[in-house]
Amino acid sequence: MTADFVKAAQNSIDAGFDGVLIQACNGYLLDEFLRSSANQRKDDYGGSAANRSRIVLEILEAVAKQVGGNRTGLKISPCNAYNDMKDDNPAETFTYLLNEI
Repeated sequence: MTADFVKAAQNSIDAGFDGVLIQACNGYLLDEFLRSSANQRKDDYGGSAANRSRIVLEILEAVAKQVGGNRTGLKISPCNAYNDMKDDNPAETFTYLLNEI
């Protein structure tokens, strides 16, 4: 999945965009990884805030490495529950994510 984000980011830059915005908000796929109510995985991408943040951080790092950190953005919605999808402790989850960035 990370390679797909990297390829899409590079395609955007090649097409003339100034930068890319990774959507980890409002119920999109990466938001589902972040939210404790949606992410029921039992592997390295589920459970703790660190594990749930892992895929977002991996993608963000890979995209920034490819197109530049100054051309890479991340959109999150820590206080915006989407349908029934929410986080039991958004302060912990999103503080961890932002500190890692």
